[in-house]
Amino acid sequence: MKKSALISLSFSLISAGCASTYKPAPDLHKLKPSKHVVCPNCNLMNGDLRGYNLAGANLAGANLMYANLHGVDLRGANLTNADLEHSDLSEANLSGAVLTGANLSESNLMKTVLKNVVLTDVNLTGIWMPEADLTGTVLDGVDLTDTDMTGAIIDDGALDKAILCNTTLPNGWQNERDCYYPPEVDEQDH
Repeated sequence: MKKSALISLSFSLISAGCASTYKPAPDLHKLKPSKHVVCPNCNLMNGDLRGYNLAGANLAGANLMYANLHGVDLRGANLTNADLEHSDLSEANLSGAVLTGANLSESNLMKTVLKNVVLTDVNLTGIWMPEADLTGTVLDGVDLTDTDMTGAIIDDGALDKAILCNTTLPNGWQNERDCYYPPEVDEQDH
């Protein structure tokens, strides 16, 4: 198929509404920017939540994948089992938030405040969190594989029981302490 015909076909599909029937953040209408938010299990995928006051919000089990939470106040919020994968939480304040069972993989936590947070059963693989403040945060057993923590503020010993594999530490050094590389199999042995 010629390039011009392919472009024409693509434009026709998009114009006809066939390219995608997905509507971002179907439950965004349930949130009121100035009210206390109670929206467990809400679907806020792709939602732009900048400007919302989510301090103390109940967003347990919410779908916040790809959500824009840049600079949002989430102090004391209940995010138990919430899915925040690929979300932008840069410069957000999650001090005292409950994140048990939450998925934050592949998220942006640059300059995010995570003071006094217990990160039990939280997925933090592949996150980007340079200059984040993790003062008083418990990281025991947390998987920080492929995570960049350059310039992050953490307590002494906070990473002693965390899983570190291809993890960039606050000092900029790469740590592979917990990486497992299976032994190479010599084909002559088979």
